[in-house]
Amino acid sequence: MPGLNETPTSSRFRIAIVGRRNTGKSSILNALTNQSVALVSEVAGTTTDPVSKSMELFPLGPVVFIDTAGIDDFGLLGEMRVKRTYEILHRINLVILVLDGQFAPSEWEKKILTIIKEKNLPVVGVINKVDAPNYNSVK
Repeated sequence: MPGLNETPTSSRFRIAIVGRRNTGKSSILNALTNQSVALVSEVAGTTTDPVSKSMELFPLGPVVFIDTAGIDDFGLLGEMRVKRTYEILHRINLVILVLDGQFAPSEWEKKILTIIKEKNLPVVGVINKVDAPNYNSVK
């Protein structure tokens, strides 16, 4: 199996990390890569453009993780960021859907799951922030 440097970016397995703003998508990317790849802040909407990180993920091989803007962003720029997030779904192989454990799933998650299902993409759900003081088990 060719390594990271021998595999063109277009041939790497692509994994998009999606979810609402401030669910911890960037923190998950940083944890998965064991690096400070994406900026993390308490401010919702910190990620404005997709952040990509290529690495080896054994036994899968060369992969690209893509951190995306929140699917619930608003305003003119927010709508542009959401559009980019949805466009990324056209060129990925797997979705990591991040949910904030402090809140029940919303229409935003239902909408993205509908698109994921239409594209027949595999999805891994991650419930984040279960250690937060306001954590309520998702029903």
